[in-house]
Amino acid sequence: VAGGAWWFGWERYTTTPGVLNLDEAAATAELEDSGLQAEAGEPAYSENVAPGLVIATDPEPGGKVLDGGTVTLTLSLGPERYDVPDLLGQTEDQAQDALAATNLAFGESKGRWSETVPEGQVIRTSPKAGTTLKPGASVDLVLSRGRKPIEVKDWTGESFDDASAALEKRGLQVSVTSEEYSDTVDEGDVITQDPPTATLFRGDTVSFVVSLGPE
Repeated sequence: VAGGAWWFGWERYTTTPGVLNLDEAAATAELEDSGLQAEAGEPAYSENVAPGLVIATDPEPGGKVLDGGTVTLTLSLGPERYDVPDLLGQTEDQAQDALAATNLAFGESKGRWSETVPEGQVIRTSPKAGTTLKPGASVDLVLSRGRKPIEVKDWTGESFDDASAALEKRGLQVSVTSEEYSDTVDEGDVITQDPPTATLFRGDTVSFVVSLGPE
């Protein structure tokens, strides 16, 4: 009875050797030298252990395993990190879903005028696309408010040169449709304007009829 207890309780078991921080090949060789088999289990992320090295075993080091039994190795994937996806042109909802799918968190949205990106779509992210972050890190979105409106005043009776300089500085085009004599509008001033007042966008045209002064 005592001999059976000794055999079944202790002798047929081997102590699992410590193979932490070894690569798979070295860990396997160490286990085989102890009369054990090795198999790779599911890898896991680790902030401290380089990719490809053993971060845990089952049984753990010092644990009991049957002679000739198998020890499962957990290999490191390295630190868990995710790249900020390219969200240009996506809606806010689409961008939030894409961030969640990469284990990143949505921070906040800010609106900016854009001449090229339609209203409601992502212009850029902060941090920018491709930045590597820890899981759960926040990413802010910059969303387009559409094209910036430009309020145009009525320049009738004022200097055409002043009107032209002011409008071109704001990104508008200026066109002189004709020059006409006028007994009431000084030479070089605006007789009429089209449109007279309006909300325009960059690249739109404002047309003028300019006075030549009295005939």
